[in-house]
Amino acid sequence: MMVSDHSAANEKLRGIAAAKDMQLPSSPSMGQMATKAKLEVLSGTTFDKSYIKGMVKDHEEDIKEFQREAASGRDPDAKAFAKATLATLQAHLKKIQAIAMKEGVKADK
Repeated sequence: MMVSDHSAANEKLRGIAAAKDMQLPSSPSMGQMATKAKLEVLSGTTFDKSYIKGMVKDHEEDIKEFQREAASGRDPDAKAFAKATLATLQAHLKKIQAIAMKEGVKADK
């Protein structure tokens, strides 16, 4: 679900960017690379818990950013994209929070 939803959203965003002749990042950020490197050395339950915590945190942060863009963004297309994508991000957050609760994973605040 998350892969297909995020892939669809990324494709829409690429279309918006292309129409505005904007260049999106083509590689992961330093933080994303650090997270990947951290996860690569973990396995089993340790990996699962770290991944779950990361997904909760990422979705919480993304929702805040999308809410901010939907409320006060200057570009009408980006604003509409944020509004349209927000419900999906919120659904993902609920899913990963349910998984976290089931697995006894406490999200860092």
